[in-house]
Amino acid sequence: MYTYSEQLYSDFHKDAYGFRPQANDPFYTATPERKQVLWDLVAEQFEYKQNEEKLEDARSVAQFKDWVDSMIRNGAKDEETALRWIVEGRDFRNEMDVEHFVWKQGILFTDYGKQVCRTLCNML
Repeated sequence: MYTYSEQLYSDFHKDAYGFRPQANDPFYTATPERKQVLWDLVAEQFEYKQNEEKLEDARSVAQFKDWVDSMIRNGAKDEETALRWIVEGRDFRNEMDVEHFVWKQGILFTDYGKQVCRTLCNML
């Protein structure tokens, strides 16, 4: 039994490598057995990339939390005050501005980043 999908290969390749396969990619002319091998290689790369992204997210969250903690050590009474100090002087006109700021910190798609977005949006 094969698990590959000819219809999804291009999308899966893009998710794994960051770009779509070229028209002359060996997958398109391979035997079903070889397609499965190539699919499995893409799956390994996809899993590796997912793990790398999780590590990067964790590093970004830790770095941002360190920033918040430094504000608290410097006198902010709580995390909300620390966040207010961090964004002081920024011109947030709407939620998209807040999301852009949180995205630039590398934490937008994390649970903590979503929490920061909610907190900052409530300050608008």
